Amino acid sequence: MAPPQQPESPGARDVGYSSRHILELRLMHHYSNAAVDAFVVGLEWEPSFVRIMKNDVPLLALNHLFLMDTLLSVSMLHLASTEPQMRDVLPIIPYREQAHRSFRKELVNMTAETLRQVTMASLLLVSTSFVVDRLADHSGIWLIDWMALPTGPRLFINPRGASADGTPVYETPPLFDSAGYSPVDPVSPLMVPLHLAAVLPVSEEDADWPHRADLVQAVTGVGKLFGALASPSLQLMIPFKVRSWPAQFVTTNFIHLAKQHHPKALVVIAYVLAFFNFLPRVWIFEGVARGDMARLERLIEPGWELYLAVPKRAVLIDNPMVLKDFLLSQLPSMSYGDPAAFAFGT
Repeated sequence: MAPPQQPESPGARDVGYSSRHILELRLMHHYSNAAVDAFVVGLEWEPSFVRIMKNDVPLLALNHLFLMDTLLSVSMLHLASTEPQMRDVLPIIPYREQAHRSFRKELVNMTAETLRQVTMASLLLVSTSFVVDRLADHSGIWLIDWMALPTGPRLFINPRGASADGTPVYETPPLFDSAGYSPVDPVSPLMVPLHLAAVLPVSEEDADWPHRADLVQAVTGVGKLFGALASPSLQLMIPFKVRSWPAQFVTTNFIHLAKQHHPKALVVIAYVLAFFNFLPRVWIFEGVARGDMARLERLIEPGWELYLAVPKRAVLIDNPMVLKDFLLSQLPSMSYGDPAAFAFGT
């Protein structure tokens, strides 16, 4: 006689997994086992911060759905970048839109208790901005989209581990004085190519005089990139300086000018792109420099093409040493020891 069977729990046979359940389980696994590690080289994350992103974020996401939306979107973007055959079958745009919607909603209602989760989500969204534009074949300038994110590229600055309670600690972007001088980088010389310096208004009769402070600050940041390139002791910091340029030197009004395709703002952006080949050749920066330069050429007003000549050539140079020599050859024989002298023409 066969032994009696154990009764099944109510509804046990009704439990099933939809294709969406299976996809999201895969994305959760992929996030901790592949996606986080893929950020390390490009963003120079320290080991303590990597552990937070791998272990803490998935646990926090279980109780904060806006963070879960972000995690799933970021994981999907990495999966699509590393397995191209998946691009046409993954719902990349719907998941990204959901992540943005839920994040914006959380920002409105953010409390001290959710600050940590919002910080995590913000960092992940900013870090994959270029990837979204690339996979969506976005026709606009990707660098402007990155700068215009609500939380801004300020979180692209290198996280410096964690505080005692496990909250990520970032280098806080400083305030600027009237010359656009940044105390984060007081040692880099300020060296500006002539075609870049030419975008600055020189008199109150110039129609762009009201935007002078915004242009000065952005150009000062690029001048610091050139100055670091000319200083052997600072050259290893170039990737960090490129990533943090928007956080340290870009104003809201400059972003507005860029969105309006103001030619002077576009020239400044072009010179930033000239430094992108110093960044690691990784998925989060793939296609940015050359793609954005081509789009800039199409958008800039007639008569301004000459000002793009140097950055246009620079983005085609893959060898960092050759690129360094080329960019340094564009500099004047002197540097501006005093940022105020450069900024106000004194």
